Amino acid sequence: YGGHLFRLPLAYKADFKTSTGREERPLVVMEICLGKRRIRTLMNLKNRRRLKYPVLLGRESLSGEFLVDVSRKFQLQIECGNKPLGK
Repeated sequence: YGGHLFRLPLAYKADFKTSTGREERPLVVMEICLGKRRIRTLMNLKNRRRLKYPVLLGRESLSGEFLVDVSRKFQLQIECGNKPLGK
């Protein structure tokens, strides 16, 4: 998935419920591209190297901005380019 390394300031740490109990994870604010839109969202940092999907977006990140059709996959092409957020 690109092998890019990012350094971002820590927003805060939060507790997450997992299948094995509870886990504290760091959160950072990250800008991501979805189709033609750039959104700024909180991302928790968890090593997902061995998992099927490298990133999961929750409903809070998509709230009010996107309509999700779970029967369709990989519908958006990355079209953000290097435009700054909000342009």
